[in-house]
Amino acid sequence: MWLCDSAINRHVVQRLWAGKTLPPDHLTIFVATGASREECFLSILETVDQHHPSWKQLLAIGAPVASAIASRLAEYGAGVLNETADGFIFDRS
Repeated sequence: MWLCDSAINRHVVQRLWAGKTLPPDHLTIFVATGASREECFLSILETVDQHHPSWKQLLAIGAPVASAIASRLAEYGAGVLNETADGFIFDRS
């Protein structure tokens, strides 16, 4: 799991750790370089790709489907971008 640091995310992660639902080594927290959720997603995308270059799907919770995100995802290959109630899913072809 990769996420941007925020008060809400810290709270959820602390609950997962306390309940032993998520091992600490299965989580990378980034201090957002951008002020918006969109900027945060864009700021960590390259790092996620470097560590997991064969990824097929990205699930983004809390990030909007925005033209800048769609454009950046297209740089990683063709795929389908679907909006969800909480963000979006990008399936890379």
